[in-house]
Amino acid sequence: MINVKNEFGEGTLYEINDIKGKLYFVGNFCSSKTEEALHWITINRHRVTTNINEADAIIIVCCQLTNSEVYNSLTHIKRIGIKYHNKTIYVTGCLAYRFDIQCFGRRLGFVNQNYECFIEKENLFNNIELIKPIADVKHVRFTQKIALYETIEEWQKIYVSQGCNNKCSFCSVRKCIGPYKEIKPESEQKKIFLNSNHVCLTGDSVGDSVYKWLLLALEHNKYVSISHINVKTVIFCYELLKKIAENNRLAYMHCAIQSLDSKILKHMNRDAVATVNAIEYLQEFRKLGTYVLIDIILDYEMDGKIYENYEEMKLKGLFDEVNFIFYNSSVDYNEESTEKILEDRFGTGAKNHIELLDCEV
Repeated sequence: MINVKNEFGEGTLYEINDIKGKLYFVGNFCSSKTEEALHWITINRHRVTTNINEADAIIIVCCQLTNSEVYNSLTHIKRIGIKYHNKTIYVTGCLAYRFDIQCFGRRLGFVNQNYECFIEKENLFNNIELIKPIADVKHVRFTQKIALYETIEEWQKIYVSQGCNNKCSFCSVRKCIGPYKEIKPESEQKKIFLNSNHVCLTGDSVGDSVYKWLLLALEHNKYVSISHINVKTVIFCYELLKKIAENNRLAYMHCAIQSLDSKILKHMNRDAVATVNAIEYLQEFRKLGTYVLIDIILDYEMDGKIYENYEEMKLKGLFDEVNFIFYNSSVDYNEESTEKILEDRFGTGAKNHIELLDCEV
């Protein structure tokens, strides 16, 4: 077990090796903590069952990026906990580190692994039940290009950083996970990197330390993708990224743009000028054949009002794919106000969400 103290309080979390018997995994679509768990599952298949009735424990990977994500996660925890009351429920992901929120399960530290093998696309999601979102507003593909998971036969994910130093007003990742920490290309990870056909460089928020990994990719002519790259880092690494793209080796880039509106970006405490410049550079990479995916907050709450932040026609000409996040700040979670916001935005979607899930697994 581990003791954790952060801006939300302090507490004790289980570690994955503390849990005995067969494990059944449930996860949201988080491209960070759920995928970390998927890597662990791939290497520890003997510990995992795809039949929930055979499981000794159920592990639920939960998000807390926004109040709607917290609400969605808690809905599923309660649903599973009631139906499988004879099994031990563990809650992991960033929600486990929110000591200000009752999570209705045993808190479990992040499930991750030193990634020493390839992840094959056809097996990636076979061993985890995916949480259903409150509303299907998370994903739009604008082009006929095929998405990343459908094109890459095998790829190696390497975490180049942990935590985040940004202080975006809407995000609590830094408060949960901690400040930015560089993971340097040491000998073992460098060996994995060089023995991989395709590497995806990722982290909670990929910063400028990714430059060293990109140099390695350019030097050895490696196919490389990047997930969760900061807009400022796109600018910092522009020349190097451009060279890799010109060599047709920059396969995929995922960047959290969040908004095209400078007023909203400033309210988010994000760099509006850097965002504009990063979008321009992403267009260059896209013209060179790179698949570009961004995150956009669908609705943004500012000064007590909800602003529609999604402009399809502008986005359609700029990017291949967009992930949407329905926003309201998760720094101070309140179930009643969150449900009201969701009801206002999605009609009866939130209440129906709970009622329909009562009979599902």
